[in-house]
Amino acid sequence: TPASLLPLQDVRAPWKEAGVTALLNAPGLLVHKIPEISGTRNLSDNLSDLKAQVAANTKGIQLVGELIQEYGLNVVQAYMGHIQKNAELSVREMLQQFSLKKGLPEVGTVYAQDIMDDGTPICLSVTIDRRDGSAIFDFAGTGPEVYGNCNAPPAVAYSAIIYSLRCMVTSDIPLNQGCLAPITVNIPPGCLLNPSETAAVVGGNVLTSQRVTDVVLKAFEAAAASQTLRSWSVATQLKPCVPTLRASYQSAVLCDHSAFKIEALRPISAGILSERRAVRPFGLQGGAPGTCGQNLLVIKGSSEGPSQRTVNLGAKATVAGDRLQIFSPGAGGFGPAGAESGGEEGPELKRRRVLREAEQRLIGRLKNELERPSARKTSCLRPAAHSSAFLL
Repeated sequence: TPASLLPLQDVRAPWKEAGVTALLNAPGLLVHKIPEISGTRNLSDNLSDLKAQVAANTKGIQLVGELIQEYGLNVVQAYMGHIQKNAELSVREMLQQFSLKKGLPEVGTVYAQDIMDDGTPICLSVTIDRRDGSAIFDFAGTGPEVYGNCNAPPAVAYSAIIYSLRCMVTSDIPLNQGCLAPITVNIPPGCLLNPSETAAVVGGNVLTSQRVTDVVLKAFEAAAASQTLRSWSVATQLKPCVPTLRASYQSAVLCDHSAFKIEALRPISAGILSERRAVRPFGLQGGAPGTCGQNLLVIKGSSEGPSQRTVNLGAKATVAGDRLQIFSPGAGGFGPAGAESGGEEGPELKRRRVLREAEQRLIGRLKNELERPSARKTSCLRPAAHSSAFLL
């Protein structure tokens, strides 16, 4: 829930703002040991977000209480069970139909693999038992945890699985835990998707999760890989930063990917987390892979040399410079080229058109937000040390 949309201001537990503030500022006390570390850069937003979460949970408690008051506890609990059981049966039916369509034996296995930009493989085998519609998702073969922040705790893999299963179920069911009832998940300890307790995981939530989803959908031949709306996290983070940054967006889709430029109006440092900059998004059923994304830093030249030089940042970097050019990755094709016939728009051309239209609408909304006068009144960056993080 956005901090500005508090559904219920009153919360049941005391709000210990002083203690929360101390925790958020605590990393800054280590500056004598780690020079560049700091506490939170935007305390008021952090506090508002936490209050919004508490308020949302409180609103949920209130609504469930009203249901119980109206229908009785036994009825409410029974229908919660019915909803989960219906989801379970829907997933079992989908798995059985997929097994039959693929011509698998009664207990058969499909495989999929993708590779992170650093070379770490994500491997998945899905063994489906058609007798009861159950399945084992086994990530054996996935690479070890990495010396970076793209590790993902097991909950990320579970989230990718339940999301993918719900996407592949054709009946209209709400997403709920019942979708996982037929599923057993095996994630080897120490791998990228089940790292040690001290492993850094922030990139795992926003990047690796997307790649796990790609692998699950690839195993079922349900969707080719593509860029996601995560690519636009950078854009949504720019809105309160207009006094420090100038952003321009290319609304045309070039080679099936989009581009935008970020120009610093004063010195800043920027951290970029992104994927699909080295490994192209795969296609399916004869479809070609999509175009890789690219992150470029444009540096002003000296008076004696070239006017500027362009440096490839790779997928992940922390930089200080004048201008960033970010090209989001494209999308893998589904089905061989030339499969469309009869002058009609086939499923692949329709998919690409819908992607273009959705991106153009989103870019238009973001441009409008950045151009609003109210968006230019505040900056999310501290005057003394400007920085920003982009997740792509």
